[in-house]
Amino acid sequence: MPDATDSFPRRLTMRLDVEPEKLTQIRQVVKAHLDMWRLTEIADLVTLAVTELLTNVHKHTPGKAATLLVQRVPGGACVVVSDPDPTIPKVKEPDWIGESGRGLHLLTTLADDWGIAPTNTGKDVWIRVAAIADTPE
Repeated sequence: MPDATDSFPRRLTMRLDVEPEKLTQIRQVVKAHLDMWRLTEIADLVTLAVTELLTNVHKHTPGKAATLLVQRVPGGACVVVSDPDPTIPKVKEPDWIGESGRGLHLLTTLADDWGIAPTNTGKDVWIRVAAIADTPE
């Protein structure tokens, strides 16, 4: 018997001009998709990842344009943020007293897998988060 999640797309793609005032709405849309995919248990971590990755685009990418992809993958979810800046960020030990600079370090610690890949048009930064419960695809 088909699962109710079969009727929902397993992929969310958004082309964005990243502005801080839009992040709440973006998180709500991402969370709604995770709920439809029965991945509610990882929604906080995935929306944190979305926030951190898009905040980095806002702070470091000229033009602040990005594409957000959130996809249901076997065993969890994958988030990819593509932007036109070819600069590959460096993950370093953060200044724990400073006001910023911990986001990418935090994501690499919390994600089950992650990476940064140069593209012909800039770069992709991605993370994969495994589902906590054994949820159907």
